[in-house]
Amino acid sequence: MTQESISWSELAELTHATQVEKFNFCTCEDNEGQENPYKDCPMTIDQAKKIVGNQPTWALKNMVKALKMFPALNTAEDELNLQAAKVVLKERNKK
Repeated sequence: MTQESISWSELAELTHATQVEKFNFCTCEDNEGQENPYKDCPMTIDQAKKIVGNQPTWALKNMVKALKMFPALNTAEDELNLQAAKVVLKERNKK
């Protein structure tokens, strides 16, 4: 069994996508409620609920619609709210 070595500089450049591609695993999969290690890690339902709170479905749909109108004007916080709202809506649609 041969193992491919990885340098420290390559480790520093990992993202969720590259880590899953290289190792078939990302540390966000077992971080137990802590912040995700990479910006592109998928958001959990608990993390999403902390961001958008207990908003009704119609309010989340309106938030998504408004934030998708002019994405170039969105701040980083707006993008986080958009992602969180989508996660919560997807979870609610499963029921």
